[in-house]
This record gives sequence, structure tokens and C-alpha cells, in this order.
Amino acid sequence: MSDGTQVSQDEKEIHMKHGESGGPEPLTFTHNGEPATINLERFQQQPQDEPLTFTHNGQPATIDLERFKPQPLTEQPAPVEVKRPVAPEPLTFTHNGEPATINLERFQQQLQDEPLTFTHNGQPATVDLERFTRQAQKEIHMKHGEIGAPRNTGDVGVAPVPEVGSVKIVILNGSRQIDQVVPGVGQNGAAGWQTQKVLGENGLPQGIYQLSSANDASKKVHPQQFGGQVLHVDKQNVYQFGPSDGKGKSTVVKHDRKIFDQALDGKEPVVGQCYEVSYARGVGKVKGELSQEEGAKLQNRKVNKI
Repeated sequence: MSDGTQVSQDEKEIHMKHGESGGPEPLTFTHNGEPATINLERFQQQPQDEPLTFTHNGQPATIDLERFKPQPLTEQPAPVEVKRPVAPEPLTFTHNGEPATINLERFQQQLQDEPLTFTHNGQPATVDLERFTRQAQKEIHMKHGEIGAPRNTGDVGVAPVPEVGSVKIVILNGSRQIDQVVPGVGQNGAAGWQTQKVLGENGLPQGIYQLSSANDASKKVHPQQFGGQVLHVDKQNVYQFGPSDGKGKSTVVKHDRKIFDQALDGKEPVVGQCYEVSYARGVGKVKGELSQEEGAKLQNRKVNKI
């Protein structure tokens, strides 16, 4: 009996300590120098998914116990292998006897139907990339051995190099390029084309004009008239656009520079300017400047007469 009485007495003392409800006394402690209390009875009674509330610095505070629950393991997806595109090697080629390079990575980044734009000799230039997509890489290798390998005389589409000193005028992309055949700049030390000057186009039509194929106007005895633009001037001759060849391409005629010196009081003819030049029995005479419209009418009248 005494043992049973003692147990009852102990239980009674516990009830006295923790209140009639039998719950534990609040947990009191000091936090940051301030008294704090946690009601352990509520923590004991409430399920884990309800928040834990307590008093902190005299203010109610809450802890979300849900986040402390163990989370079920989820199957992680396998990492996706990202294949990075390999940057193409630069396109190397020879331009005017000097090595040149085009960064093909820019071509990969552009839409295929958009032209490749760049700057050449300080002027904007454009390459139509669509024509490169029409040919397979293998086909290009078969034709030229390597992409960008220089083509030589004798290859398909490559004209033979004229004699040393020959000049051609290349008018493209807003510039007028004067090229001349020079010894030692071609393949294996042979003669080849080398750019001498790059100037403005001066309103001249685009194209490549071989001055060596220009017609000498003084060699014909029948009357002639020309009104085209001046294409090029050197110490001996003045090269001028003549009438169309009937295939939509302008011809080029050359005049002795002396007839221009006489008419212009020694002033150099202006490239791009139209001049009226007439011939009688092989003797030429410069009558003066013309507008492009007047020059075109004169050229057409000459063609109609012929």
C-alpha cells in the first residue's frame, strides 16, 4: 500500500507542477538577452503538419514544422548531353597575290537567305551566301582540292594571264580597283595580277574591263562618234565606254590622250564624266563634256546608224 500511495503522491506532485490538464510547463529561456517562451503543451498535442507557435520578445512567433518532415525521394532525370556545334575552320584564299581569310562562323550564325556583309577597302560589300549552299562540301573539295585553294591558269573558268603590264579595271561594291600584271606575283614566281590602286567608282557601271582588249578608235577611217563615260586615264591613252556590243555589254574604246590635252588645255579627263569624241579618217577630236543623258543619246544614235 505504501508503494501505491507513494506513486499516487508522485503523480499528484506532477499534476501540481504542470497544472490540472497534465501538460508540461512552458519552456522559458533567454534569446538575444530577452526572455522567450515556448508552449510545449501545444507542441505535444498538435500534429506535425501544424505550425509551432511561441512567444519571442513579447511577440507571437511561428515555425512551419512541415518543412522538417522527411521528403520522399524522387527519381532524378538523366542529364541531357548538349552537343555544341563545332566552329568551322576559316576560309583561306589568295586575293591580289596576298593571303586572305573569311570567318565562316559568321556564316553559320546568319540565316542562309541573308547575304554576308563586310567591309572591303573601307566600303560596304556583300557576298550572296545562297550560292554556297547549293553545292555540297564534297563537291567543292573535288573541284578545288581544298576550300579556298587558289585557282590557277588552266583551271576551268580561269582565263590566262595577259602579258606583263596589262591593266584591268574592276568596279564592284562601290570601288574602282586598278589591277596590273606584275612579274613574280603569280604561282611559282610567274607573272600575276596585283592591285595598284583602289579608288571610288565615280558612277561607273559594275564589271571587269580588260584595257588590253579596248578598240583603238584611230584605226578606223569611217566617221565615228562616242559619248560614253571615261573609264580610265593613263599617260598615253584615255579609255572610254563605247556603244553596246549587241549583247547588253558596253564596249571600251581608247583614244590618244593628246586630243584630250588639246581640248581640255592640259587638264586630265575626269573618270566617270561623259565626253563627245568624233573621228574623221582616223583623226579624233574632243568636242566637250556631256551629261550622261546626252552621252547615252549620242551612243544610241551611233548604234542606229551602224
